[in-house]
Amino acid sequence: MERNMIPIAIIMIAIGCQTDSDRVAELASRHATEQSELSRQTVELQTELVEGTRQLVEADSQSRRDFLELEGKLDEQRAEIGHRHDELESERRLIAKQRYRDPIIANAVTAIGALLACLLPLLLAGYLLKCQLGDQEEYAITEVLLEEIASGHSAFVRSKVPTLALNPDDSTPKLPGDPPRSPHDNLGE
Repeated sequence: MERNMIPIAIIMIAIGCQTDSDRVAELASRHATEQSELSRQTVELQTELVEGTRQLVEADSQSRRDFLELEGKLDEQRAEIGHRHDELESERRLIAKQRYRDPIIANAVTAIGALLACLLPLLLAGYLLKCQLGDQEEYAITEVLLEEIASGHSAFVRSKVPTLALNPDDSTPKLPGDPPRSPHDNLGE
């Protein structure tokens, strides 16, 4: 507003003073030229300001796109880190189980080896005794058979001892020389 007042004041002075009219006209024309130059510069500055604002908006939108892209990559890396952490945790658990199980298996193998080392002499002694006893039984059977052949009578032949016979109708056993019984004889017992 003050800028507009200066040219008006100069024009008023020029109109009010008739004597210096050439000088005032020159000042007014210079002032108009300066005013038009200032207007042109203001328009240029406004154009630059608009262009700068547009570039700023574009840069801001590009930086937001870049930020979102980086954030997406960061999320992917976090997911990958989480997956690798899970893999490491499962490997750690597997190693912990193996560390717990390996000494038990080693002790069991050692105990079985010691047991086998202790049982091997006993098994060998048992096998040798069995072989020796088996040979004695064969010799004993051979001696009994030779004695039977030499004596003429067999120790394995049936003797003439009476045997008990069962009557199919009667549930009580009878000797071969006993008289037959009636079914009423069993009631009295």
